[in-house]
Amino acid sequence: MEVRLPKKHELRLYHLEALKGIKEEGLTAYEKIDVVHKLTGLPKDKLRDASLKDLTNLLNHFFNLIASIEKETPSKEIEVLGKKYTLVRKFSEMPMSWHIDRSVFDLKDLSIMLAFCYIEKGMKYAQQDEHKNILNPVMKRAELFREFVEMEHFVKISFFFQKKAQNYTNAYMEIEKQRTKKVDIRSTNGNELLV
Repeated sequence: MEVRLPKKHELRLYHLEALKGIKEEGLTAYEKIDVVHKLTGLPKDKLRDASLKDLTNLLNHFFNLIASIEKETPSKEIEVLGKKYTLVRKFSEMPMSWHIDRSVFDLKDLSIMLAFCYIEKGMKYAQQDEHKNILNPVMKRAELFREFVEMEHFVKISFFFQKKAQNYTNAYMEIEKQRTKKVDIRSTNGNELLV
């Protein structure tokens, strides 16, 4: 079976989404066909004629590409179809409209998450024209990002938020541990004080 395998810079969000639901136990034969179909666009009937070895090699290629993405800090700027988008560095400095919108959108959708994190260079969030029309809507950016942004940016932003959440969880757990820790302080007359 002849298949042109993508290079890392050619991976997009749909490649990552095709791998959702893969279990640790592995994939059944039908699930392998389905995942490879989603990754490559090859017809399922053609994939049914492929060998198990070929399908496994294709899957391993994608897993290795994704694993090779460095989980570093998100890029300060990304370019999509010749237009530059700047990373929102401080959420606390964003307008309230950004926070309201963010609270109603499903941020589990990585294209929407990325659309909140990157704004057109030189523009404000939800910038309006003289007729109060929004010039740069979140969903328009999300659709554009879904189709054209390299997977690497989705992985980096996702990893960044996972790391932040883990840091907050760790800090919270440490505070709770310290708060519930009983400190035995004895006064000179033998009375105990538990704090």
